[in-house]
Amino acid sequence: MTAAPDYFEDLGPARAAYRRLLGDDIAFRHWTDPGDLAEYDLVLPLLVWGYQRDCPRWFALLDQLEQQSIKLANPVSVLRWNSDKSYLLELEKAGVAVVPTRISTALTTDDITEAAQKFGTDKLVIKPPISGGADGTFRLSPGDPLPSSIAGKPMLIQPFQPAIAREGEYSLFYFGGTFSHAILKRPAKGDFRVQEFLGGSESATDCPAGTQDLAVKARQAAEQILGTETLLYARIDMLRDASGQFRLMELELIEPSLFFEHAPDGGAMFAGAVEAQRCRANDKKTSKSVGLAGDGDEIHAIIDVEDEFGVKLDDDDAPNWHTAGDVFTSLRKVLPANEVDRPENWTRFARALCAETGVDPHSIGPKSPLLSETSFWRQIAYLNAGLWIGILVAIVAITLFAYLS
Repeated sequence: MTAAPDYFEDLGPARAAYRRLLGDDIAFRHWTDPGDLAEYDLVLPLLVWGYQRDCPRWFALLDQLEQQSIKLANPVSVLRWNSDKSYLLELEKAGVAVVPTRISTALTTDDITEAAQKFGTDKLVIKPPISGGADGTFRLSPGDPLPSSIAGKPMLIQPFQPAIAREGEYSLFYFGGTFSHAILKRPAKGDFRVQEFLGGSESATDCPAGTQDLAVKARQAAEQILGTETLLYARIDMLRDASGQFRLMELELIEPSLFFEHAPDGGAMFAGAVEAQRCRANDKKTSKSVGLAGDGDEIHAIIDVEDEFGVKLDDDDAPNWHTAGDVFTSLRKVLPANEVDRPENWTRFARALCAETGVDPHSIGPKSPLLSETSFWRQIAYLNAGLWIGILVAIVAITLFAYLS
């Protein structure tokens, strides 16, 4: 899903990046009018920029998608929880080091004064609980007039962190629970907001000591709070406080910019995680078999896979090949390291595996049986017949032996 048609930022580059990684089969739907999404194996809300500008509509959409059981990644429960930055208080209770945060239900100048006293600083950052792209974010001090756009409204109040201007803000990216890359974002001179359209810049960076520990702790705490499986994608934003300790600024689980241009693999890990998630979602809808008869055609199917990838599968794995996923696991074991996580691997594999039977490769998933149901039960029947014949032969032999004795 993407931003509304009238959103001010150009989505062209982001669309191109996702199409490059996920292929031409993907479709883009405006979140404000997405239409029927039931036909899709997986829906990604990665470009719903600007949702915070129409919160009632956004939450109504989430309710609708939940009622329709649309497969989203990240899930609806995560999107709803992550929409409101008061989640920082929940993460803090879970033991995650966050930037100190207070919430005002209706912002007044007294709230600014009290927060300054509480935090021990006269420089504060004020932002809406539901916000994005620095919308409605201000740096204020006690005595400053409240902007009319935030006066009397629910607001988060945090102490300004000087490190944002001196060092910058770190963002760490995880796909399917695995670390991908990190960037360092810096604001324009004299500003404290790091967004590109406000003059901010970013660059690839190594992870300073402690950043990955904080990122993993924050992500896993969110998964535990929400009772969800490993998140498909997560961007964890953090900076140093005055003592040098890293603190979580935001946990971005809805529509973060993922900066694939700074990922060592160009985003291949992300694409692989999406494909795995899509296959899992597809498996829940169908477990259509590959359609092999077990009469020797399975040998030709394996040869087709080997020819497609230019490898030889380990024959010792063959007794464990019951599903398409079993064969795919064996394939990954013999692929070169730089090819294992290529996003197109499953598509190529499924196409080669199904070439012998003509089954639609898009209809199978990792749990799809290799043998057709008819072939499976035929083989069971053969096995049972052989078993009974063996038993009868044994009985006759034992009887004859007893008679002759």
